Amino acid sequence: MASADLQIILEAIDKASIQIKGVSTSAESLAKTTKESSEKINKSFSNASKAVLAYAASFASIGAAVGFLKTSVREAVEAERAQTQLKRQVEAAGISWGRYGDTINQAIKSVADYAVVQENDVMPALSRLILVTNDVRGSVDNLQLAMDLAAARGMDLESAATLIGKAMEGEIMMLARFLPELKDLEKEMGENSTASDRASAALKLLHERVDGAAGAMGEGEKALKEI
Repeated sequence: MASADLQIILEAIDKASIQIKGVSTSAESLAKTTKESSEKINKSFSNASKAVLAYAASFASIGAAVGFLKTSVREAVEAERAQTQLKRQVEAAGISWGRYGDTINQAIKSVADYAVVQENDVMPALSRLILVTNDVRGSVDNLQLAMDLAAARGMDLESAATLIGKAMEGEIMMLARFLPELKDLEKEMGENSTASDRASAALKLLHERVDGAAGAMGEGEKALKEI
């Protein structure tokens, strides 16, 4: 009887062990499935995030390209307008643009390179010089001086060109506000001095005071661009 009872107990234990093992296997399977599902979800989120970032980067690139295009078009329009105005001013002074246009443009490029600015920033200043003096050759010769005056005194280029143009005509008192020495110069030269005398003396003094100012700023701009 005792042996029969023992047999029944052992069989019960075996069945329980099998059931426990099945539960354990099911639990392991469920854990594996859950992990795989989690990994799939994480991967899906990762792929979605990458897609969103890629789209944002593409959108930003397109926006930058459009902005660059707009800026380029605007600069081209401004350059064309400045060139047209300069051509008219040169021809109004009796100089053939067809004959001397290339030479004038080369001078503009040289001054723009010197001061590290755009050529269409220089052309209006030359137009102003010619407008004030009606002297194309003298205006081209003093264009760099106008750049230096603007840099040295912190004024806009067209205002500097106006002052230089006035000085070229012998009208030096406007310039004397920025160079007080010119007031003494006019007194020293006396009432009998000619406009040409005053112009030569004023431009000479101006060269002594501001020569190289725009070039020095230009070198600073170049250094910044290289950083």
